[in-house]
Amino acid sequence: MDLRVLADIIRLGRPHFLVGGFLLYTFGALLATLSDAVFTFDRFFLCYAVLFFAHLSVSYSNEYFDFQTDGYNKRTLFSGGSGVLQKNPELRTLSRWFAILLILASIMLSIVSLILFQLPLEFLLLVLSGNFLGWYYSAPPLRFSYKGLGELSTSTAAGFFMPGMGYFVFKGGFDMHFLALSIPLLLYGMVFILSVEIPDVEGDKIGGKKTWITQNGRTFGFWAIALLSLTATIHLFLIGCSIMALFSLMPLVSGILSLLKKTDSMAVCMVSSLILFLASTNLYLLSLTLDWV
Repeated sequence: MDLRVLADIIRLGRPHFLVGGFLLYTFGALLATLSDAVFTFDRFFLCYAVLFFAHLSVSYSNEYFDFQTDGYNKRTLFSGGSGVLQKNPELRTLSRWFAILLILASIMLSIVSLILFQLPLEFLLLVLSGNFLGWYYSAPPLRFSYKGLGELSTSTAAGFFMPGMGYFVFKGGFDMHFLALSIPLLLYGMVFILSVEIPDVEGDKIGGKKTWITQNGRTFGFWAIALLSLTATIHLFLIGCSIMALFSLMPLVSGILSLLKKTDSMAVCMVSSLILFLASTNLYLLSLTLDWV
């Protein structure tokens, strides 16, 4: 295979998005470990592979189903698609089938993990539901991102499914400890999707996407990002997670600056601040598991 073609296929998957998924999964796993679960690397990495394939499949399916709409959008690091299919439309069918193969790989590995680690059967339901949500984010007939449900879908994926995978594989279920800390992640999931929708608003309108930004405008989006970030910080303070609350000032400051400047470039800064929040939080949780503090 031509190396340029291979590079294009990799770019289709937008691998930098996987960083957020890994950090969210790790957050859940570390949280479970702090709740007296026993951490093992084999369980951590094999079960992460289940999420890895599912998460990666979303990029390939979105590229396929958003082909026309992405053609209208300008591209940033986190929005507008990869642009690969617009330059190489012959790869479009490959993108769709690769997404399907990745979903099948995720499901097969979940069955292996279920048997190997004697996980509850609900684990398989969690994996199937996550893959369902990822596929129908842009795939017909549900097409959540085209029917005003893309924000709720992304928020649920980032705030529940991804960290929930990490928590579930070690705890075997969910409890109030996880649910309390999933609330700010749900809010940040909403912040993320609004941030990536802002630069795409004109193209999404032409492409027929019914998003909160196409319906309400950029100014609404910037206000929502700032208020959601503020709510997440307040929640963390109220439940006594003061260190995480301090880390949450990074997305809060970015949200306020985004509201003041109201420029598309601030959307990239907003997403970057969410990544920094997750990375800082994970390092803090890791230090607690290792008794560094």
